[in-house]
Amino acid sequence: MKSIFSKLIISGLILLGLCLVNRSSLCELRLRIFTAELSAVMAYEARQ
Repeated sequence: MKSIFSKLIISGLILLGLCLVNRSSLCELRLRIFTAELSAVMAYEARQ
């Protein structure tokens, strides 16, 4: 499970980097989805 968690963080950071470069309106939506996924994974980790 921790490997999935680290992959999520890495993909999120890459996404953030791409968003800063592109400055597109889709970035905000993608970032919201990523933060939702991250919080879900953190909640799952806390239960384990």
